[in-house]
Amino acid sequence: MAHHYPEIEKRLRQACGHLAGILAMMEDRQDCQQLVQQLQAVEGSIHKAKRLLIEEHVGHCILESLSHGDMDSEEAREKIASLVKYL
Repeated sequence: MAHHYPEIEKRLRQACGHLAGILAMMEDRQDCQQLVQQLQAVEGSIHKAKRLLIEEHVGHCILESLSHGDMDSEEAREKIASLVKYL
């Protein structure tokens, strides 16, 4: 089932914009400190997008499957544990 995640898409688009800006900064031979700051901003956007996606998946897919009896608690625990490593 396909899902629409506008907040996640927004953050990923921001990261893409930042990356384009960083490449331009590199071409202009900008200061390394500024480049690192911009890379940190990209990393933050991607990390937040990842967290939101995991929260959505746990909140909707896993818990919904549990409530409908499509998944047992052990399978849900395993799926959640497999996602936690990405946080």
